[in-house]
Amino acid sequence: MTTALDDRSRAEADVRAAAERLSHAISTEMREREARAIIAGEKRLISAGERDAEVVLKELMSILAAPGRAGVNLIERLLEGR
Repeated sequence: MTTALDDRSRAEADVRAAAERLSHAISTEMREREARAIIAGEKRLISAGERDAEVVLKELMSILAAPGRAGVNLIERLLEGR
């Protein structure tokens, strides 16, 4: 009977140790996934910002290059700070 109780205690200790290792491994993996997700999100944000800036610059250049007074008036207003 004592041997069975000792075996059970050892088995329970082994299960607790395995659960602790598993918990640590899952925690480590979750931190790594979170870090990768943050980096991926930052890359997407930067890409979107670059695309938006490109669109704005293209539109600005087309306005500035507009024929007649439209482009000239805009340049004058920009230079005057209005």
